Amino acid sequence: MAATSIEIKFVMQGGGDYQQNVTGIQVGTMVDPATGQSWAGPFYANPWKWNNEGNNVNSFALMGNYVYEGTEATAFAQVVISPQDMSEGDHTVVAVLETADIDGSDTNQILRFKSVTLDGSASHDVNITNWGNGQQPASTFAQTVA
Repeated sequence: MAATSIEIKFVMQGGGDYQQNVTGIQVGTMVDPATGQSWAGPFYANPWKWNNEGNNVNSFALMGNYVYEGTEATAFAQVVISPQDMSEGDHTVVAVLETADIDGSDTNQILRFKSVTLDGSASHDVNITNWGNGQQPASTFAQTVA
């Protein structure tokens, strides 16, 4: 069995100066979760719907894109989805982004995926991992005031 379709939505939570200047959060490129190599895309939609065409039920990762003060950026981490492990039918994935400090510096910030749910609950069929190519710098979630 495998999912028939998956609606994927990216949302931002928290607050702070960085997030006040973020616009246009979108589902970005689909990539191989292990290597970071691009499979298809970009999709540039939010939400975005994946449909099972019968031959594409392998695990995949999605990057998150957004605009910060007029400049496009890519969120740290990737959302990994395993449609082949899901029950048949339509599903909803919601991934949450929050401000992170790169290398511990509160002046060098970016959005990072923090959590993901499948049909409103945590699931082994969806998760957040670092970029598959091993090039993601260290980061920690920023202390923000909502």
